[in-house]
Amino acid sequence: MMETKERLILEVAIKLFSMKGYHDTSMQEIAEECGISKGSLYKAFASKEELFIDIFVYYHDSMFEKAKGISSNVTLPPKEKLMKQISLQVSDIIEKKDFILLFFKDVPIKDKEKIKPIMQRMKARILLWQKNLLLETFGSDIEPYSWDLVMSLQGMMKEFLFISFEIDHFYDSDHLAEQLINKIEAMIRHLQAEQPVPLLTDFMMEDFLKTEASTRLKEEKIAQSLEELRVKVQCTENQQFIDSLALIEAELNKDQPKLFLIEALLIYMEKESTLTFPAKKLTNLLFNR
Repeated sequence: MMETKERLILEVAIKLFSMKGYHDTSMQEIAEECGISKGSLYKAFASKEELFIDIFVYYHDSMFEKAKGISSNVTLPPKEKLMKQISLQVSDIIEKKDFILLFFKDVPIKDKEKIKPIMQRMKARILLWQKNLLLETFGSDIEPYSWDLVMSLQGMMKEFLFISFEIDHFYDSDHLAEQLINKIEAMIRHLQAEQPVPLLTDFMMEDFLKTEASTRLKEEKIAQSLEELRVKVQCTENQQFIDSLALIEAELNKDQPKLFLIEALLIYMEKESTLTFPAKKLTNLLFNR
């Protein structure tokens, strides 16, 4: 979970970046607006560039947290659930319009290059999410055309919204989502009737998506290793090991965990023979060894 101070910094930074621009907003101004020292700000975020990146991640994760609530609603029919989630994405983009446009208009090229890998990972996550939504709604019969449909949906949404930003015309998110899904349904009928060769396949998308897939796989492995270590620690009934594991988990839940502390605690736990293997396994995953 993100700490309250870090959330405050991100929200203040979003406001100042949107009002003044990326270039004209200083870390000193952000610190003053937050009511903290500049040193405290730099402890939380090492640079303005890092802070800007974390805003993107914060926005992205917030949208997916809201989407989970819709996904878990078993009372909604599949198509209505899809429309609500697309409407959520539309309203999320509209709400963050100023910040999104800021990236294209105000962020220096050298900083954009550093941000691009994060944005590619987030885009991959969005595309995979939309693919799964379409498959859940319209069934496995659309699988051969799923990527074509995702790109059509994403492309229409992006262009409608960016043009609306330029001409100061704002869509109702529910109405736009309904119209987009109606167009996708028409495309599905056409594709199923004509059965053309798909423009995009899983194989073609593999390289683009592998960053997101590998990140998720690593996160799953870390969670599994933590659980294995937790079971072994509980068996020791040793309060020091229990406290050490609690500290490790607390750090891993932070946006900027103290890696040196995690490593030191794992080395300490490795000295106990019953914990050596799971502690080493977790160390290797966390530190790419």
